[in-house]
Amino acid sequence: MKQKVNDIIQVIENYYSLPPGAVHFKIRKREIVIARQLSHYFTREVFKRELSLADIGKLIGNKDHATILNSIRAINDSLDTDKSFVLQVEEIRYLINQKPVLFFPFVYME
Repeated sequence: MKQKVNDIIQVIENYYSLPPGAVHFKIRKREIVIARQLSHYFTREVFKRELSLADIGKLIGNKDHATILNSIRAINDSLDTDKSFVLQVEEIRYLINQKPVLFFPFVYME
């Protein structure tokens, strides 16, 4: 399970061209915050039945359940208002479901 969570994080970091482990940085730059929130969002999506919000928080940066819930709500709000963000989320969902090989730098070709 931990490996799958790490795979989700790596896909997101690769997608946004962030260095490995960026979602764990205590930096509030927009692209890192979005990547962090997406890692919470997709981990919840993939492990909805297996992991509580508190469990997700422990796996991703030792956050509490309220932080995870806030991240999921922020992503849902953005999905409701930003069509380009919807496309990004769908691309990331596709990549997560493809079980990508771990590599850097990330190049996505269709």
